[in-house]
Amino acid sequence: MERTNMLSNARIYGLPAVLLVCCLLALSNATQAQTVRAAVYENPPKLYINQSGQPDGIFAAVLEALAASNDWQLEWQPCQWQQCLQMLENSELDLVPDVAWSEERSALFDFHQIPVLHSWSQIYQGDGPLLQSIPELHGKRLAVLQGSIQQQHLQRQALEFGTEIIFVYADSYQLAFNAVQRGEADAAAANHTFGDLQAEVMGLRPTPIMFQPSRLFFATSRGRNSGLLEQIDQQLQGWRNDPQSVYFNILRDWQPDNSTIVARIPPVIWWLGALLLGLLLLTLGFNLLLRYRVQEKTRHLHHNEQRAYSGERDRSFRGS
Repeated sequence: MERTNMLSNARIYGLPAVLLVCCLLALSNATQAQTVRAAVYENPPKLYINQSGQPDGIFAAVLEALAASNDWQLEWQPCQWQQCLQMLENSELDLVPDVAWSEERSALFDFHQIPVLHSWSQIYQGDGPLLQSIPELHGKRLAVLQGSIQQQHLQRQALEFGTEIIFVYADSYQLAFNAVQRGEADAAAANHTFGDLQAEVMGLRPTPIMFQPSRLFFATSRGRNSGLLEQIDQQLQGWRNDPQSVYFNILRDWQPDNSTIVARIPPVIWWLGALLLGLLLLTLGFNLLLRYRVQEKTRHLHHNEQRAYSGERDRSFRGS
């Protein structure tokens, strides 16, 4: 009888206990942070490793904010650009930041829908006559990031213009600029955010050759991590609807300092501006003086006409 009661109690209390344990295990798994393996490579100010050895830049800050909002555990993986894309294709990475969308890449990787940033590319050169157009790159050594969207675009443009460009391949924009600095290349192609930041420091000049406006995303392996992309889009949508969101705060934090921009303006521009302003003020002063003289002449003529009319009327009155 006692044994029967024990079995009965086990049935009554054991099943709920088992269910409770299962629920707790499921809850524990559900609340466990998702690990996201993300690439970090040298492309300041959008993404780079700072002097403290930590990922930094616009995309790093955005991804850190995404991780905090979605309970992700980030694992940063340093790599070179082409290596990053290869690791992503092999599913060794979950996300590669700062990837420009193209039809070729969309066949290899998946992208979310809302771009993180918009950008364009530009040619930067060393000494010599300023390059003005793609055909002027004929016979020039042009350093490009290997596997980059700039390389693909410029190769097509060179073919269309019948221009023979000698491409010098580099593993990073920094190395491409170094090649120009060392005289191993005549010019380099880079996104404008990197180029504008580094050109003056490294003694390079921006050229008027701007090309390929692009939308920048996080990319993931084809057919994998669709949940990550959905979370990114959902978060970006909310942030972009709020001017005070963490997203806009990040963009404001990474805007160039106005004093730095002013300091980079050549003195000749200031003198030219002062000269134009002086000429404008002189022209305005001359116009005001001319208007005053015309008004004085008009008043004088009107006064003389009134006197003549009055005199004529007096003579007519006396003659009558």
